[in-house]
Amino acid sequence: MEDIVQAIVEAEREAAAQKARAQTRAAEIVADADRRAADIVRASEEACKQLREEIVARAEEQAEAEYDAAIRVSRAEAEQYANEALEFSEVHVCNIVGRLTK
Repeated sequence: MEDIVQAIVEAEREAAAQKARAQTRAAEIVADADRRAADIVRASEEACKQLREEIVARAEEQAEAEYDAAIRVSRAEAEQYANEALEFSEVHVCNIVGRLTK
């Protein structure tokens, strides 16, 4: 009977030791997971920052190109309008000058 009690006590001692080792390992796993999560967050933040900078740079380039294109179109339209106005006014100027010189 004493052997059985001794075996139970030894089994309980071994179970307590295994539980302590498991708790220590669980704490190590949690700490490692926390470190890895922090590393992932840092890497994600850096990647997002780089991506944001690239997108902003591309958007600025695109906006500048669109602005330059709009300026070219407006300049061409203004030049055409000025040429047409000059041609139209030239006829009237010639008529006025012709009347004055008669």
